[in-house]
Amino acid sequence: MSTTASLLSLSLGLVAGLGAGLGAAVWTQRETRRREDVRWQRERDDRRDQWRREDELRWLQDRQQAYARLMAALYEWDRVLLSAVASRQNDLALNRRTELDTAERTQVSKAAREALPLVQFMAPQTIRSRARQAVTDREAFWIIHLTPDPPDRVGMDAGWRRLTERTSLLRDTMRNDLGLESEGEDTGQSGADDPGPSDPSPVR
Repeated sequence: MSTTASLLSLSLGLVAGLGAGLGAAVWTQRETRRREDVRWQRERDDRRDQWRREDELRWLQDRQQAYARLMAALYEWDRVLLSAVASRQNDLALNRRTELDTAERTQVSKAAREALPLVQFMAPQTIRSRARQAVTDREAFWIIHLTPDPPDRVGMDAGWRRLTERTSLLRDTMRNDLGLESEGEDTGQSGADDPGPSDPSPVR
């Protein structure tokens, strides 16, 4: 009887030991799997964050290029406008009428209009509106201030100031959108501090 009890006790002990060992193995396996899942999830999150940052950087770079292209086209358009203004000022001084170079004007205005759609696609609403206005301002300036005979010098000066002030505002809004500081001083391109058409510097 005692032998049977001992064998039974031994069997129960072996079963309990096996059960405990199996339970520990199962727990260890589950814990290992959980840690692996956490590690893989962390890696996936890290990769997703990296891709998001890369996408944002590419989008920012593309937007910067779109802004730069439009502004370069607007500045080139301004160069043509200032040349036409100089001709009209000389016409007033000499009491004559000079034919303006419409071919160059068509070329630079086309470049600006071609650069505009990408800005319209990528930019926030404020920049889209001001970019459209910049193109419209230059088209209107030519028609209103450069085609009349004789030209209105006072109106031409006021129109140019308004045009350059809006261009400076557009430029600063673009810089803010790109995370850059607004320019405190003009860089020599068209802007609020540019000389107006009546000043001698652009006539040279």
